[in-house]
Order: sequence, then structure tokens, then C-alpha cells
Amino acid sequence: MWTKVRNLLLKLYCNVSRCKGFQKRAPENHLSLPAVQNRLIQIPATRLALLLLLFLNDFQTLQAQRIPNLEKEYFPNNKPKNFTIWAAKYAALSYRFGKQVAYASDMEVGLRAADSATIYRDLSLIAVDSAVLSIGDPNLSDSLRIAVEYLRVSVENQQKNYDALQKVFFSASLEEIRRNGQNAMFAGGNAAVDAYTASLYISGNKLPEEEELVDVILVKRLEVDESVFSGLVSDYEDKVKSIDAKIETETDGLFDIPDDRVDAANAKIDSLIKVREMLMNRLTGTNQRLKDVSDKLYDELSKNLYASGETPEADFGIGDASEKEVIYDPKLPTGLTYQVQIGYYSVDTYPAWADKLFPVFGYRISNQYIRYSTGIFYSYFDTAEARAKILEFNVPDAFIIAYLNGEKISTSQAIRIERKQSILRAR
Repeated sequence: MWTKVRNLLLKLYCNVSRCKGFQKRAPENHLSLPAVQNRLIQIPATRLALLLLLFLNDFQTLQAQRIPNLEKEYFPNNKPKNFTIWAAKYAALSYRFGKQVAYASDMEVGLRAADSATIYRDLSLIAVDSAVLSIGDPNLSDSLRIAVEYLRVSVENQQKNYDALQKVFFSASLEEIRRNGQNAMFAGGNAAVDAYTASLYISGNKLPEEEELVDVILVKRLEVDESVFSGLVSDYEDKVKSIDAKIETETDGLFDIPDDRVDAANAKIDSLIKVREMLMNRLTGTNQRLKDVSDKLYDELSKNLYASGETPEADFGIGDASEKEVIYDPKLPTGLTYQVQIGYYSVDTYPAWADKLFPVFGYRISNQYIRYSTGIFYSYFDTAEARAKILEFNVPDAFIIAYLNGEKISTSQAIRIERKQSILRAR
């Protein structure tokens, strides 16, 4: 009974108070602030519905999860900007808990994380309301109009976050919970980026620097996606390894079981093999999506790409490498390094390009699959140049991956580290 009431109130609250409130546009393709304010002011019933909803969903939990240090006055006498930053930070918390849903170890963990993600999403939307209402002046400057537009887009992403989270509560399996958690994670992360971008425009008539806007608006959005897909790829790789270990254990056990149990054991092994194949299909598909995001990120970063100067010489070459052996599961150098990843292949497949590039590294995902990459680079600039040459060999899946002390990190994080190192060297 309470679940039905809860979901009904959530739907009412979202549809009336939020999602419909930001959809009216002015003829110049921007929001009309008075129209937005009129819609937002007319919500006493939905505010009451929200309070009732929070009471049903444990009001004390919500109060406990408010973060006093987050809701502070970052910019004196600038309420719109402060509220917008709160909106961004609460959206980021919703993203973080959405990520926990996507990687939940069991259904109960996923549902608890989804509850927290929902709470922080609601707090983010309250902050958006407050930001728009506190702007107050119907004669907006261009920068404030753009800020309100980004807040509208942030609310749209929060609606996607809401839709995904509601599906989590009705999911019948852990797999379904995780899938919906991924969608909530994407939406929450992008909502945070949009709200933070809005805060940059709420600074009087002075717009932020163009380069800063490019970095925040597009690159940060791509960073969110890259982080999500990178995590999913690692998760699928770990699952394939785990299934492969189970297959090996079950196969070794065939010699020690009675004859009447052999058929059942073989059936279990066949089932595990099918699961491994399904996971590999998801892994390669997710890896392709990661590549697409990495390509877009590369295109944006390459616009302002520059050689970082004093870095060790790259270990990479193109030529006849047929006599060189593939190095499996290498120990990478300490510090920041890059490689060009080529793709996943079965152990029975030796890619043709491996005879033209060196060194070539193979990372065993399981007894049946290997992830190949080439080169060791110490700057993004050098890696990008090598990648461009590798693409000429008709290797469409080549993209840049980064490591810090042998552990995978996102390329955007690696570039920040590299730029910081360059600044320190320059000093």
C-alpha cells in the first residue's frame, strides 16, 4: 500500500512541480523567466506532497543525509549561484549512489542505494527551484538566460534519473536493477555537469572564458560517460575472469565425481560457457561505446593539444615485428603512462596488425580471451600521434588508455595529471 502511495506522490511531484515547469520556451529559443517563476510558484500542493512523500520514505533519513557543509554560502550575496552549486553537488551525490546501484552486489544493496540517489535527486531539484526563483529579474542578461537554460536541461536529465530510479524499485532481478542503475548514473552525472555549467554563467554580465566553457560543458560531460563505461568494462572483465575460474574448477572436478553425476557437471560447464559468451558480448559492446566516447573526448582535447616537453621517450615502433613476441600481462612502469588499446581477441586469433607494431602487449581476460594494446607512452600528445598512425592500418577499434602506477585511470584524469606535472616542471 505504502509503495503505491509513494510512487503516486513521486509521479505527481515530478510531473507537476518539476518536469512540466521548465518546458515553456520564449520565441528567441530561451526560457521565459516569468513563465518559469509562475509555474514554480504555483506548487504549494506539490510541496506538501513532497513532504508527505519524504515522511513516508523516512523523513529523518532525508534530514540526516542533508550535508550542512555543502549548503554553505560559496559566493556572498549571490543566492542564485549558491543554490545552483548546491543543485550540482546534490546531483553529483545522486550520480554517486546511482553508480552504487549499477554495481550493486545484491538487490537489497541496490534498493538502498537507489533510495539515497532519489533523496539527493529531490534535494537537487529543490535547489534548482530556489536558484530560478532567486534570480528574480525578468529582464535577464544573456549570461543569466543561458544559465536558466542549463538549469532546464539539468532538470530534464534529473527526469531521466527519476525514470530510471523508479524502474529500479520495480525490478525483478539484480541484473535489471543494475541496468536501470546505469541509466540513473548517466542522467545524474550529466545533470550535475549542467547545473555546474549554469553556475558559471551566474556571474553578472561577464561570461566565463571560452576555453573554460569548452572544458566544463562538453569535456566534463564526456568525462562522466568515460568514467561510467570504463567502470563497466572493468566490471565485465572481472566477471569473465570469475566465470572462467569456475569453468576451470568444474572441469578439474570431472575426474573426481561418480559417473552418474558427469552429465549434470557437463551441463553446468556448458551453462557457464554460455554465461561467459554473454558477458564477452556485453564487454565488447561496452568497450565499443567507451571507444566512441574516447574518440569524442580525443577530438575535443586535441583542439588544444600540445607537446608536454620533458618526458621519457616512448617505447613504440612500426615495421616488421613478426619476430617479436607478444608480452603478456606486463608490469607497467610507475607513474603516468599511456597505451593504444586495439581490442579483444580469442586466444586462437592472432591479429594481423601485431606483425607491424611493437611492442605488443596481451592482457589475459580469461583462458579464452585476450585484450591487446601496443606501445608505452609518457604523454598524451605522443600517444595521440601513434594512434593516428595505427588507424592507417585499418584498426578501427584503436583508442587511448591511461595508467597510473599500473592501474587504469580515465584519459581526462591522466591529462590533468600531465598538465599539472608540466606546470611544476616549468616552475
